Amino acid sequence: MAAAMIRSLQSSFGVVLLLLGALGIWSVALALSSYAVDRFPRSGQWVFAVVVTLSPPLLVALVHRMAKGAADAQRADIFRSFAFGALCFAIPFVLALGAGLATGMVSLRTDAALSTILLHGAMAIALVFLAEAFPEELIFRGAIQSLLRGQMPGWPAIILQAFIFTLFAWAIGAAPTWLDASFIFFFGFVLGILRGANAIPAAIGFHLAFMSTQQFLGPAWGLFEVGNPDLMRMVIITILPFSATIIFLHGRVR
Repeated sequence: MAAAMIRSLQSSFGVVLLLLGALGIWSVALALSSYAVDRFPRSGQWVFAVVVTLSPPLLVALVHRMAKGAADAQRADIFRSFAFGALCFAIPFVLALGAGLATGMVSLRTDAALSTILLHGAMAIALVFLAEAFPEELIFRGAIQSLLRGQMPGWPAIILQAFIFTLFAWAIGAAPTWLDASFIFFFGFVLGILRGANAIPAAIGFHLAFMSTQQFLGPAWGLFEVGNPDLMRMVIITILPFSATIIFLHGRVR
């Protein structure tokens, strides 16, 4: 009984430390990136990406050491798991996009050269991986969900980590409205299902595929003119792939 209580306290302390550590890392990264803006193309984004990529592994290693193995261990084929997560987004997205283009409900147009599209696409993927997909999944679906899973069943752990993820997003200013917060929670919930049904690389793969697509087809990169952008962003890129993933994996959560 005493040993179980100690493990529970260690896990709870680990979750709090991870959340506070993540807030500190992201705050420093945001501050440093603000000084680097316009030094070179997307310099602020690259500085932010480097800081939040290098720091989380050290934080996670520290917390796991303090928790003395309270997190559940999970081995997986990294590349196969990553591809599985990416395909969970890509397959329903491509099918939905094809249907939208075929029916004329959405349209895509660009005047950019293929070389420009490929170069900017590679840059978008690199930035999303370094600034979002890798560090966020390592901390929230990796360390935090693992610690929670050691103390409660799979579904409560998934829901609680999604709530913590939303709290984090609100604290750093990424979820200023209820609509933004609901999206972040839904996103964290889907990523938690991928983690619970497969492994951390699956959540990274889905996160990378989704955010890269959303940003690259959006106004941030300025390469595509999208007809009916709200339908594209909310339904084709978000709701349909998210819903398909939940339906496909909900029975596989450990």
